Amino acid sequence: MTYKPQLDKVSATDTTPDFLDSKLVQGPNIIISKNNAGGNETLTISGSASLPEGAFNVKDYGAVGDGNVDDTTAIQDAFDAATVDGGIVYLPPGTYLSDGLTIYPNVTIQGAGMNTSVIKSGSAESLFSCQNPATFEKFIGKMADFSLDGDGTGTIGMDLLGLYQMTTTRVTIRNFVTCGLKLRAVLICYWYDCSIETCVIGIDADSATLSGTGFVQCNLDHFVNCRILWHTTWGIKWRGGAMLELTACDSGGNGTNGNSSTGNIYFVPTTDGLGLIVSGCWMESNDGKAVILIDVAEGSDQYCIVENTSFTLGTATYGIYIDGVAKTANMICRAANFLSDYSGGDFYAYGTDAYMFLDHCVGTTAGTGIIDIGLAHSPLSVLDTPTIDLTISGQQLSASIKDTTVTPGSFTNTNITVDAQGRLTAASTGTMAFSGEVLMQDGVTSPPVPLETEDGTDWLYEG
Repeated sequence: MTYKPQLDKVSATDTTPDFLDSKLVQGPNIIISKNNAGGNETLTISGSASLPEGAFNVKDYGAVGDGNVDDTTAIQDAFDAATVDGGIVYLPPGTYLSDGLTIYPNVTIQGAGMNTSVIKSGSAESLFSCQNPATFEKFIGKMADFSLDGDGTGTIGMDLLGLYQMTTTRVTIRNFVTCGLKLRAVLICYWYDCSIETCVIGIDADSATLSGTGFVQCNLDHFVNCRILWHTTWGIKWRGGAMLELTACDSGGNGTNGNSSTGNIYFVPTTDGLGLIVSGCWMESNDGKAVILIDVAEGSDQYCIVENTSFTLGTATYGIYIDGVAKTANMICRAANFLSDYSGGDFYAYGTDAYMFLDHCVGTTAGTGIIDIGLAHSPLSVLDTPTIDLTISGQQLSASIKDTTVTPGSFTNTNITVDAQGRLTAASTGTMAFSGEVLMQDGVTSPPVPLETEDGTDWLYEG
C-alpha cells in the first residue's frame, strides 16, 4: 500500500492514514482519492489547505490576531459581508481579541485548528450570539477548527436561540464565567470532537417561546466524542427539552465537593418520551450530588438509557440519581461499570413511581463487584402508595430500601425487614414486597438469585 501526499501547503512527515486524516480534515479544499488498480491501494491527496475562491478572510477586513489589538469590528465586518449571499469566513492562525459577535445561520466559520485560531473575550458579554426570537431557522452554515476563550471575563461562549440542524466540529469553548454553551429552542444539532472546558456550567439548555413558532424545546441534540470537563456547577444542565444523546464522550471533573447543588449532568425532561441517552462514555472525577441526576419531579415522565458507560473517581454522593416524585421515572441501565464506591449508592431512585431495569452492571461495593441500589419514596400523604418496579439481570445486588414512614420492626414480610434507618435484614431465603413490586431475576437461569444486603446478610429472592 503506497501513500503519496501531493500537497503544496501541508507538510506530511508521517504517511499513515490516521495522520493524514487528522491533518487534512482541517483543510477546507482537500480532495482524497483511492486507486485500487493492480491490487495496490494508492492514496492520492490533491489540492491545498487554501480556502475556496470567495471566502471571507478576517485579516482582509483588518483583523490583526495578535491577542492585543481589538479585532471585534474586523471580524464582524467579515461575518456581515458573508451573510449577504452566504459564505465561508476564515480565521487564519492567531489570537483575536474581541467583544460580542453576531453570527448568522447561513455563514460557515472555518478556522485553522482548535488551538491555532482563537477568539478571546475582551469584555463581559457573550462571544458568539445567534438569536432568532421570531423565527425558527435552519443553520445551514457550519463551524469548525477554532477556539472561543472567555479568558475568565466573557460570560457565554455561544448563545444560540431558535436554530436547528447546526453542525459544529472540533471547536473548543473554555473559561467563561456563566456557561460555555447556552442553548434555547435548539433542535437536531450535532457536535463532533468538541471540547467545552473550565466554565461555571459547561452546557446550559432551556426551552423558549418564539413569537412566530410558539413554545420550542431543545430536542434531538447529539454530542459525539466530545469532552465536557472541569465545570464548577454542572457539566451539563439540560432543563428544557426531550432527547439529549451523548456518545463516546468524556465528561469529568465537574461539580464541587460537598455542594449538593452541583454535579456532572443534570437532566430535566419537559416532554414525555425518550430522554437522556448516554452510550460509551467515561465519567471521571465528578463531585457534588450525582454523576447523573435525572429530575423527573421537575419535568415530565421520561425514558432514559445509560449503557456501556464507566463511572469512576470523584466525591459525588450518587452515581445515577433519579428524582421521580409524583412522576414516572423509567430507567434502563445496561453494562454500566461503577468503578467508585458512591456513598449514597451507585444507582438511587426516589419517588412515587419508578420503573427500572439494570442489566449486567458492575459495582465496587466493599470490593465485591456488587452494585449498590437505593429505593426511596416520600409519600404525598399518608395514603399515598409508591409503585417501584425494579428488574435486576445479570449481576449481584446490594439493596438499600429506604422508607421514611416506617418504624423499627414494622416493615416485615416473610423474614425480610426494613427498619427506620433503611437497613434491610433477611433470612437465608424469602420473598419481599414493599408497597409495590420488586422483581429480581437472573434472566435465564431458574434457581433463585444470590443477593447481599447492605449489612452483609446473605439471602435469596425467589422471583
